[in-house]
Amino acid sequence: MWVPIMIVAAAVVMVVGPIMLMQPTNLQRRQSSLRQYAIEKGLRVQLKPAPAGAVAVDERDMLPVYTLPVTDPQAEKRKAVQPWLLVKRQLCHDIHFSGHWDWFEGRRGPPPLENALRQIIDELPADVIAIGAGPQGSYLFWGENGNKKSIDKLLEVLVRMQGEHR
Repeated sequence: MWVPIMIVAAAVVMVVGPIMLMQPTNLQRRQSSLRQYAIEKGLRVQLKPAPAGAVAVDERDMLPVYTLPVTDPQAEKRKAVQPWLLVKRQLCHDIHFSGHWDWFEGRRGPPPLENALRQIIDELPADVIAIGAGPQGSYLFWGENGNKKSIDKLLEVLVRMQGEHR
């Protein structure tokens, strides 16, 4: 009597189990929602490896990079912009640019931008581990431990960086 019930139960588990495993987790749904909101606000979102030596946000090998693309009509002028990257390091040191933040591989930002950057990094969420700019626009590596208001704040910072970078 129990054998047919056990066979039917096992068959149901074998059919339903893999389907349930393919469902996104709550974390994946939240990240997808944040990324979709960012895209609607005009940001690009890509996954990239975290810069070497940066503070680890978590165990992920790839982190989302939120980029505000350049929409400047003088795009040719932007091609001459030297890329730079400011990375949050594990240790706070006097030789760093500002506290935990240091230039990645010696690629410094333009000197007129440095004062603005000191203010900007003080306003960043704790899980932003790098900020930078280049011909493609201004960008940051973010651990996505926030909500839509966090995206609005990040967008504000990226717009400010791009305005200061000109």
